Amino acid sequence: MFKSLQRFRDKFIEDCANWWKFWSSWLAVFWGVVVTAVWNSPETLGQLVSVLPDELRAYLSPVVLGLVAGLPILVRLLKQQKLVRAIEKGTVTQKESGSV
Repeated sequence: MFKSLQRFRDKFIEDCANWWKFWSSWLAVFWGVVVTAVWNSPETLGQLVSVLPDELRAYLSPVVLGLVAGLPILVRLLKQQKLVRAIEKGTVTQKESGSV
C-alpha cells in the first residue's frame, strides 16, 4: 500500500507541501471566490455588464479572457522575492520552496 502511495506522491512537484506559499495558489482561490459569487448570484454579473456600453463590452471580452487565463500562468512564473530571501537566509531550502 505504501509503495502505491509513494508512486502517487512522485507524480506531484517536489514542493507540493508548500502549495499555500505560491501566489498562483492564492490567485486560484481568488478566482474560485469570484466564480462562486457569480454562480450564487448570476444576476449581479448581468447587471454589471449591462451598465457598460456595447463598444466597451466588446473590447473587454478579450481583456477578461487574457486576465482569467494568463494571469495565473504569469504569477506562477514570477520570482517570489520573499521566498528567495528565505532561501538566502537559510530558513527555507531550495527543495522546500520549489522553483522560485
